[in-house]
Amino acid sequence: MSYRNKWILRITGVAIVALLLLGSISHIAPGNLLPESPMVTGKYRIASVQDGELQYFEGPVYFELAQQQSGRKPASVFKLHFINPDAGNGSGFGFMIPLPEDLAGIRAEQYTVESQEKGLISRLGTVFGYADVVQEESSLYFTESGSISITNATQEEVTGDMNMVLMDENGHTMRIKGSFNARPLYTQQLN
Repeated sequence: MSYRNKWILRITGVAIVALLLLGSISHIAPGNLLPESPMVTGKYRIASVQDGELQYFEGPVYFELAQQQSGRKPASVFKLHFINPDAGNGSGFGFMIPLPEDLAGIRAEQYTVESQEKGLISRLGTVFGYADVVQEESSLYFTESGSISITNATQEEVTGDMNMVLMDENGHTMRIKGSFNARPLYTQQLN
């Protein structure tokens, strides 16, 4: 076999391998790769005790800064979205932390839930959250007490811990405790 034929054979082999690799990659849905990438999605792990039963939740977590109407002018809020990958329809956990007017983002500090005894009006300035953990007798749980501690906050990442008690309309409680490493919600990553 001549030197020229060997080169043609090598180039043909490399071209075939490249086409096969390109064909394989183009058939993989990007949505399947994104949740595994630590640069795109955050991660959380929460232990939940509900009616004496211990359950673990883990999955992606995102944060966003948003404006919420509060009286005559909008107020800035920091939102955490904990997605439950085992359940559809957006089920999971969510928390809102009101921010002072002079603050453009979240700070590393502890944010607490104020007692419900003070009334709904005073609770507008406190941590508010919910849990929707699709079960046979599905009901929404809302924050009753506890706190979220932000340990590090940048525009690309917010890390922290939480220890919260949530209650449903029937008086059943759920204690959740865990940590998170949140990334910006996808729509904010595009800006």
